[in-house]
Amino acid sequence: MVDEPLWTSPETATALNLAEQTLANWRWRGIGPPYLKMNGAVRYQPAAVREWQSGQLRRSTSDPGSAK
Repeated sequence: MVDEPLWTSPETATALNLAEQTLANWRWRGIGPPYLKMNGAVRYQPAAVREWQSGQLRRSTSDPGSAK
C-alpha cells in the first residue's frame, strides 16, 4: 500500500472546512488532529486527520465522545 502524501496546513484546513488559523490555534492549545513537524514545516497525515475527525462524532450536546 502506498502512503498518501502529507497535507500542508492549508490543505488540511480545506479538508476540514476550517480556517488555517484555527488549526494553528489548535496546535498551540494541544487539541485538534495530530501533526508532524519536520524542519519547522507542519504536515498532517490524511489518515490520522480522518481518524481524528471520526472521533469528533457526537449524538447529543451532552455526549463527551471518545476524544481525548
